[in-house]
Amino acid sequence: AYSDKVRIHADKCIGCGICVGACPMKNLALADGRAVSKDRCTLCYRCFRICPKQAVTILGKTVHEQGRLEKYL
Repeated sequence: AYSDKVRIHADKCIGCGICVGACPMKNLALADGRAVSKDRCTLCYRCFRICPKQAVTILGKTVHEQGRLEKYL
């Protein structure tokens, strides 16, 4: 089942494309220098965890904390 709950906040997105490369479903793309979401999200949270500017939210409006493996090493 796919979700359309991914939101890219244009005011935070710097267009680096890291999230685009991380998405296994090819749900994200760059358009006009910003990431945009389609409707093929499987809620894997890879884009959310990897965004350096916390511009991606899933099922919410604000990023409170990103879980990254490096934080625990």
